[in-house]
Amino acid sequence: MEMDSQVELAPFDGRRIQELVAERGLTNVAVAAGVGAAKCSVTRWIQGQAVPEPKFLVGLARVLKVEPGDLYRVAPDRRDLTYYRIVAGYSLAQLGPLAGTSAVHLGRMEAGRRPIPEHLVPRLSELLDLDAEAFTAAVARIRRRQPGPPRRRAPRRTDRRAYMRPLAS
Repeated sequence: MEMDSQVELAPFDGRRIQELVAERGLTNVAVAAGVGAAKCSVTRWIQGQAVPEPKFLVGLARVLKVEPGDLYRVAPDRRDLTYYRIVAGYSLAQLGPLAGTSAVHLGRMEAGRRPIPEHLVPRLSELLDLDAEAFTAAVARIRRRQPGPPRRRAPRRTDRRAYMRPLAS
């Protein structure tokens, strides 16, 4: 799958990759080889049909001799934890266990559905290479979900006889 499940960074700039490839005199094949991705993946990134997985983003930036964040057009005041995780080259599945939590819980934290426990803050800051101030600002930018109505669960069927009735012929 080309897209990270939590990526909402639509401003990934495929044209910027195309410009950098041309400036560096590279081909899509050379970029793909340097990144460890298929040529068709690089083509899809350039055409805006896909977004590179975080594991490819760091290699792509290295090959193009730019910072990973330079491949996204995200204003500094909109850079949240998801942005920093992706430009650091981590997927949720990679960063969660390294930080001492699950990918599911980390995703909930990034989405603003769960608070970030204090014991995870130092480790996440270290892994994302953020100082305390930048980490606090990124957490403050998390788009908090507005509380909606409580979820309704389907009623439990306790009458087993309904399942055991013979079918009408």
